[in-house]
Amino acid sequence: MLRSILAVLAAMAVAGCRGEAAKPAAPVASPEAARPAAPALRKLKVAIAIPSYVHAVAWIAKSKGFFEKRGIDAEVVTTGGSADAMKGLLSNDIGIALAGGDSAVKANLAGADLVVFGTVVNRHYHRLVVRQGIDGPEDLRGKSLGVPVLGGPQDFLTYVLCRKWGLEYGKDVAIKVLGKEIARLPAVQRGDVDGLTAAAPRSTVEKLGLKILADPRTWDEPAPYMMMVARRPFLKDNDALVADFVRAIADAEAFYMTNPDEALAVAFDKLGPGEGDPRENYAEGGPLMFAVPPAPDVAAMRVAVDYIATAPDLAEKARAFDLPGMIDGALVARLAAEGAFGQVAAARAELAARLKPPTGEAAAAGAPAPAAAAPGR
Repeated sequence: MLRSILAVLAAMAVAGCRGEAAKPAAPVASPEAARPAAPALRKLKVAIAIPSYVHAVAWIAKSKGFFEKRGIDAEVVTTGGSADAMKGLLSNDIGIALAGGDSAVKANLAGADLVVFGTVVNRHYHRLVVRQGIDGPEDLRGKSLGVPVLGGPQDFLTYVLCRKWGLEYGKDVAIKVLGKEIARLPAVQRGDVDGLTAAAPRSTVEKLGLKILADPRTWDEPAPYMMMVARRPFLKDNDALVADFVRAIADAEAFYMTNPDEALAVAFDKLGPGEGDPRENYAEGGPLMFAVPPAPDVAAMRVAVDYIATAPDLAEKARAFDLPGMIDGALVARLAAEGAFGQVAAARAELAARLKPPTGEAAAAGAPAPAAAAPGR
């Protein structure tokens, strides 16, 4: 009997062992499967007022993946100017605009609640190009200057130049609206106007037999050429998104400065040959114009308010306007304290050293020095 029981137990043990052996092994999770899913990208529509070699920083941020690196699915659109960019903000179609600060002021004077929270370019971007025979500011008295539209950045610069030189805008110097720049430079050649503000590189100006009378790009004078603008509620509700947007723009600026060939390929794809030699544009009006750190420039915005106050229908409102109330530098200050702009500051210093204009007899005599070649030219 005992032998029978032992035999049964032995058989059960053998069957149990066979059963365990037949069970499939539990699967081992791969590192990829164990890794949490990446957070979804946050959508953001960004407007640039016009296409240019400084506005190109937004295209570079998109094309080279800097927006995506910061968790942003960005759509970059070009509007018909800063006024149209403000309209996009007010309709909630656009989240952030890179546009002229003067247009933001005008929108707020009309009842909007826009905020300038950062700066990309806080200097004038254009130069004053004139015909031969005009050798100084006084020669402009009784002459005419062309602008693409009244109220835009080039008209703004024309006003600033007249004020600087003691000329009454619209009286001592006549102002003529000529349309887009491609149609305006020949207007100076034909004698339709005596000069105009233009972003054309020096070689283009000289080929047309014209000359640069003033180059405000090199002046230490503020101008709100390209500000970071958004609606106040958008900033309040999307602090992390806006901070990552500013970081992505800083990333793109540093890339633009240190990788000219790749960056210019992106810009040229959008701008084409009509803007002149891309490397000359890079050296004369490219990434060295970026403000580092990108804090909102109160002085530049004040110049814009003073300009707007010259319009009779806006003078009273402009003089009473609460400018500090539409400027918020807290976010950029916070990012600066975290060291967010160290890389772009270092890249800018290195690029400035490489593009330093040559010195010599021409510079000593006060003549315009030739444009320095961009890296790799």
